Amino acid sequence: MLPTILICVGTIAVSVVLGAHLVDLLFKVIDRTAKPSSSGNSVLLANEEKLGMHHGMWIGGLERLAVTGLLLSGRYELLMGVIAIKVLAHWTGAKDSPERPGAVERLTIGTLASLIWAVACGLAGKALLAWV
Repeated sequence: MLPTILICVGTIAVSVVLGAHLVDLLFKVIDRTAKPSSSGNSVLLANEEKLGMHHGMWIGGLERLAVTGLLLSGRYELLMGVIAIKVLAHWTGAKDSPERPGAVERLTIGTLASLIWAVACGLAGKALLAWV
């Protein structure tokens, strides 16, 4: 029983914490390679605007927690609910504007990277649970 609990807690912790760093690193790489717009600013969000993405980091962490937890518990059918909530919540809110160019692309990249990481962690944890 204790090994199962440790595997589940460890897998979820790796998914949530390292996933946040992975997405942040991905954005840093993207920002370095982004071409400047005509105003000289990055096509993606400027550093000052990234400060407003704090809530997005929390949403991503909760998303990874839910996806990894659902995979570990074998409730695969509920994964679509997590994805649907994410899509519906951002469908109207994520629109590009002159003040936030590239916001939709940034949201899509962050969501996909976060989901891929959460699924990988969940599947790895599930494999460990089958081994124990």
